[in-house]
Amino acid sequence: MFIFSLLSSLTVLTSPVRAEAHERSASFFSYDINHDQMIDYTVEAIGWTSTVKPSVTVEKHDQAVYTQYFYKQGEKNFRITFIQLKNGDVMYFVRNYPGKQSNQITLKITVFDSSTKTAILSSGKWRSIGLPSSSSSSLYIDGTFLHYRIGNVTAFKPLGYTTYDEVINKERPITIKSNGESASYLIPLPAEASYLSDTWGILSGQPLINWEDKTVSGAAAAMEFETTKKLGVDGQYYPTPDSTYNPYTPHSFYRNPANLDGLQALSYFSGENGNLFYDIATHLAYSSVNTQNPEGFWPTYPRSEGWLYKTYKIGYEYMDNRRNADNVTFLLNYAKQTNDPDVKQALKKWDTYQTGYIRKYGIRTGKHGILIPDYTDGTHVSHTSLNHQTANMNYILEAYLFDGDPVKKDLALQLLSGIEETSKRWVMPNHNLYYSLDRKLNPTSSNDYFELTRDDLLTAQDLLLEVRGEKSEVLQYLIDEKNKWIEEQLNVQRAAKGSN
Repeated sequence: MFIFSLLSSLTVLTSPVRAEAHERSASFFSYDINHDQMIDYTVEAIGWTSTVKPSVTVEKHDQAVYTQYFYKQGEKNFRITFIQLKNGDVMYFVRNYPGKQSNQITLKITVFDSSTKTAILSSGKWRSIGLPSSSSSSLYIDGTFLHYRIGNVTAFKPLGYTTYDEVINKERPITIKSNGESASYLIPLPAEASYLSDTWGILSGQPLINWEDKTVSGAAAAMEFETTKKLGVDGQYYPTPDSTYNPYTPHSFYRNPANLDGLQALSYFSGENGNLFYDIATHLAYSSVNTQNPEGFWPTYPRSEGWLYKTYKIGYEYMDNRRNADNVTFLLNYAKQTNDPDVKQALKKWDTYQTGYIRKYGIRTGKHGILIPDYTDGTHVSHTSLNHQTANMNYILEAYLFDGDPVKKDLALQLLSGIEETSKRWVMPNHNLYYSLDRKLNPTSSNDYFELTRDDLLTAQDLLLEVRGEKSEVLQYLIDEKNKWIEEQLNVQRAAKGSN
């Protein structure tokens, strides 16, 4: 990664065509996506930013270049970040920050192409509509040669610890003006002392989603960051799990380091599925690189007040090894696809941290085995759950298959032995599995997930077969026990459904 800063008010990828009227604006940008010497998109922040010279920071990666323009005038602050991706697409992330005085910036995006298809996500399903005159929903638009996402506006109140409270009544609709040959999207971004406004989108010359493939479009719908989750310049945000977290509101979102959406996007990484998946996966990979802490892991910032703090005194900015295992599994698979040096370096830092973590906090279960605690804040540690233990083992096995490091293989097999040496302790009398064992290897009372742990164990069996040529009989025993319980629950549900 290469970073440098400079002062600039230049127009990006300018062409003399269609740009003359805005030459003096410090917040006007244009893009020739198709490289035909004709501007395809213009982006302008209309308001006080037009006369303010921004500070500019450029961050270069193998698959993308991030260029951030930061505007400041008195107490007012505004940021627009463009990401030029290797596939030719441009992502943008825009924020109007809180200030002592209210202000509004209008982001104007002009597209020099006619619209042929417009889609919005409604109740989890795509719906085709005509190009509207206004919209409170994000729009996916296909033209004759341009394809783009115009994101809706989200208003947030910052709560601290990477947590934001969505302020529903402050969000304003997008205004759309079209003349058949071009369309302009006016996106209002208000800010006051207590809240900010965000929006993001994608500008492309290739389809973002392959609408003809229902599996692909369904995956895009499941991944969409509009209502139940959000996408920021620094990663993905999920709803705060529950009111026992601090900070928390019924509409709060926190930065979730797990990056499960990135892993999902990699399943559709090829261009034939649409550029959306590459764009999202690449941005999540680099935002992960940038949010890795000096120790080598990705913290969960809010405090789990009612559980981890109450039970173990684990505070803010703790390490959740399941979220981290999910994230590094994503990064590992991204590295397999791209051989990205920055991502591989982030994985190396995690591997060093994880090895030290296992050595420092692992509990010996017998001659060979180790169980590792799920959570720590650097001072306090927690129980060990079977799904966390297995997910970490799976990552190490997969990493070993990628780089052949024998230390990883040995470490993974120690985690396997930890499960095998405690196998009888995990099984309930009713065939379900206990969620976790405490530091004295006694089962806790928490309920296990319905299928997640079983699925983790199945993945482990596939990896073990590849690594050492055979599966684990003990893991199969745990899988079989869990399957008995699952089948019993499904039979109860079928009987209840049949009686109605």
